[in-house]
Amino acid sequence: MSFGQLGAVIIKENFGSGDGSLEINIPGKKEVVIFMLCRLNNFVKITEGLGERTPEFLNKVVSILH
Repeated sequence: MSFGQLGAVIIKENFGSGDGSLEINIPGKKEVVIFMLCRLNNFVKITEGLGERTPEFLNKVVSILH
């Protein structure tokens, strides 16, 4: 699972003490986000054909959409 750029910031802030403990009492803040869903037809066939190159393909698709 990927948490994206915003998720990385949230995780960094919650583990920011440096000792590996989780800080759950950090005040929250509102963020405006856009959620997008992309459906790739025949995804299973695509991944079977690409094999180990599947992550490279997915990164290109995400880069275009982003």
